[in-house]
Amino acid sequence: MDAGRCDAAQTAERDLPPGNDHGFLWALDTYWRFLEARDGVFVQCEAISLTPDIPTGLSWLIGPFVQSIPRESLEFTLATTRKAIAARQAATAGREIR
Repeated sequence: MDAGRCDAAQTAERDLPPGNDHGFLWALDTYWRFLEARDGVFVQCEAISLTPDIPTGLSWLIGPFVQSIPRESLEFTLATTRKAIAARQAATAGREIR
């Protein structure tokens, strides 16, 4: 896990020990599984985020952000993967027709 920064962009800038930073999204890991099937490939992608407890007074502001970033990242990754596979299939199909 990366450490946070204290006094960023100042001459006294230094790393904070891991776990003592002020961030609300500490880590976002993804795990992929591929299963070949007769009609193609099944792709499973899981995203796991690590966040600290959000202070009660800030949960209304930070909570939606902490929940939406992993979801948006996963949706973007899967959509981009689907487009890349479809483009490759289209290119391969075009070569086979000639």
